[in-house]
Amino acid sequence: MPDGCLDHHHSEALTVDEIRRLVTAFASVGVEKIRLTGGEPTLRQDFSGIVRTIKQIPGIKKLAMTTNGYKMDQRVTDWLDAGIDAINVSVDSLDPRAFELITGHNRLREILSGIQNAFDHGLPSIKVNAVAMKGINDDELDAFLDWIRDYPVSIRFIELMQTGNNQDFFQNCLSPHQLIFS
Repeated sequence: MPDGCLDHHHSEALTVDEIRRLVTAFASVGVEKIRLTGGEPTLRQDFSGIVRTIKQIPGIKKLAMTTNGYKMDQRVTDWLDAGIDAINVSVDSLDPRAFELITGHNRLREILSGIQNAFDHGLPSIKVNAVAMKGINDDELDAFLDWIRDYPVSIRFIELMQTGNNQDFFQNCLSPHQLIFS
């Protein structure tokens, strides 16, 4: 969240030991890949410890994470050293003004730097998620294609989701895939 974690229930979060027991149970029935997500997993102070714990569990072959990229430029090497194998990061625009309009913060440069740091630290590829929004970033397909031409990035354009309180925004900004690729 651009304004921080306003409504949190960290006291109700699983402990590292509970996570270890849960992932061990999953691994015992054949689960080989774990993805850490759920809002922003790196809000947890013990995120790297969670990663290290999961990587030690027999049977877990891949540990992935999804992030908004906040402080990724400063933290990605710690995440990779702890054992992260794959990263999905949200980059809804390559235009700093549109990025700030969408996310509520001016952190595009920080996130792109974090992606570069991940590559420099040996991560072979990154998946980028971008929510396509009519009139905001739906004209950036060429910019995204130019960007990924030089980097091992897979980009996924995600359709805007309707939630309980965004009806007007949803109606105004929904950009069906036919509009992006026409």
